[in-house]
Amino acid sequence: ARGKRNEQLPRGSSSSGFSKSSKGVQKRRETKVAKGVADALQKQGFKRVSNLQEFEKRQKSVLPVILEPNAYAVFKYGESLFLTDAACPPYKFPLTDASVTLNDEGQVVVEEPLTGSVFDLATGNPLTWCPNSGFNPVRAVFGALKKQEQPENLKTYEVRIAEDGQIWGKLP
Repeated sequence: ARGKRNEQLPRGSSSSGFSKSSKGVQKRRETKVAKGVADALQKQGFKRVSNLQEFEKRQKSVLPVILEPNAYAVFKYGESLFLTDAACPPYKFPLTDASVTLNDEGQVVVEEPLTGSVFDLATGNPLTWCPNSGFNPVRAVFGALKKQEQPENLKTYEVRIAEDGQIWGKLP
C-alpha cells in the first residue's frame, strides 16, 4: 500500500507530507531539532569536533582536529568512530598517517607508522609498545630507547554522532 501511495503522488509533491512551499517550514523544524540536540550534548559536556562529511572530503580513516590548545584525532572504521589525542604516547608523533585496522582478536586498532606502536581504539590500551624487532632500523632505534619504559595508554574520549552528521566528543 505504501509503495502504491508513492507511485500515485502528483508531480511536485512529496511523500513526506510537505508540499514544495512548505519545505522552508520543514527545514526550520530540522534546524530546531539539531539545535536542541547540540544544546543537550553541550550540557552533558560534549564539544562539537567535526562532521562525517570531512571523512568523505579527506578520503582517509583519520581526521585531525584542532580545538585550541589541544589536538585530537577522529578515527573511522566501518560505521564506528573513535576519538583520541592526536599524538602517539611514546614519542608524541602525530597519528594523522596512522593505519586503522581490525586485529585478529576483533579489536579496532591504530598503528603509529614510525614506532610501530599499536593501540586498541576502544580502550586506548597499548597492544604493542615500540617493537624493536624486524627489519626496520628506525623502529629498532625507537624501540631500544623505550625498552625500559612502562607503556602508556592512548587517551580516548567518548564520541557521539548527531543525526545531522555532526561529531561530538566529551573533551576536557
